[in-house]
Amino acid sequence: MYSLGTKACKGYWQNTASLIAAACATLTLAAQDIPVYDNLPGTELGRFAALDFLGKPTEFGDEIALAGTARIVTKFIFDYYGNFTPDGNETARIRFYANDAPGVLLKPGTLLYDSGTFPIVKGPARVTLDIPYVEVPNSFTWTVSFGGVSQTPGDSAELIIYNPPSVGGQLSMGLIGSYRDYWKFNAGIWTAYLLTNGLPANFAAKVYARNETINLAMVLDQESGVLRFRWNAKANSHYQIESSPDFKTWTPVELVEATKDAYMDFSTPIKSDEPMLFYRLAKLSLPSPRPIMTTRQGTTPGTVVVSWTGGRELIYQLKYSEDLKNWTYLATVKTDADGKAEYIDKPPARANVRFYRVWTSW
Repeated sequence: MYSLGTKACKGYWQNTASLIAAACATLTLAAQDIPVYDNLPGTELGRFAALDFLGKPTEFGDEIALAGTARIVTKFIFDYYGNFTPDGNETARIRFYANDAPGVLLKPGTLLYDSGTFPIVKGPARVTLDIPYVEVPNSFTWTVSFGGVSQTPGDSAELIIYNPPSVGGQLSMGLIGSYRDYWKFNAGIWTAYLLTNGLPANFAAKVYARNETINLAMVLDQESGVLRFRWNAKANSHYQIESSPDFKTWTPVELVEATKDAYMDFSTPIKSDEPMLFYRLAKLSLPSPRPIMTTRQGTTPGTVVVSWTGGRELIYQLKYSEDLKNWTYLATVKTDADGKAEYIDKPPARANVRFYRVWTSW
């Protein structure tokens, strides 16, 4: 570590790994592929292939929650079983969706990745797909469409059910990575189902991802006592600068939103009498699906019930405004396992009309 002779000029950049370097230097952290979801191999419980309302093969898959912070998917692996007599036209197609479409549960909506069709074989098989720089939220739905099979006995292709996943985001009830339900496309509508045999619909899959490589320059202006940051930012991304005296307790310094691909700049004053501080810059994960919010009059006079549906088990900040310009923090609320949350507000008796909004950075 280099030093510039001041107690507050050291810094480091972190996004999964930590790199300590001097201020007044340019830092680059090499990206590494990291398992963020792993249900391979597991204890095989069975196999499953979906049919739509008309008894025809259809697209289906699993909504999964990712561990860690890496969200640029680089590799996707899944297992299947081909229970058919090959005639050369059997295929599969993998898609990734953000769960951002309205519904009791937020449904698969925005298409993030489409592999196109590729051939499949008879018997147990594993497919590894190299994914070209696809950035995903903390949770997303992966699906499969099998072609060239009728999904009837002796002519089917099936996903293998493993449980429990060994790597994934922490969920309620001690679950990791995935709930018991699955998504199926029925006549143009996504619907969540449970398997009729009671098995958890956790299909055999593994996801590798990496953090974005960020070039960060830190310069300490000795005359003005200002520490300047500059880094290459991606559009529609949020970056948080934090400081710490001990690498244990981190305090947010600033949240910066990038609206376009460009270099971002931020400066913070450094006082000579302050203790040594370390700095880090982290790119926050993709924003969760936009919450769908409603308000209604509460049963208690003078109260307003604010409710919304968003990502499952995510922490949201609720704010209010009387002019749509200045927003005041009201509460922090976590959605339940169905992505629902509710808060009861009681404005002052003489308060003007209140507008509400919810926001999460995770």
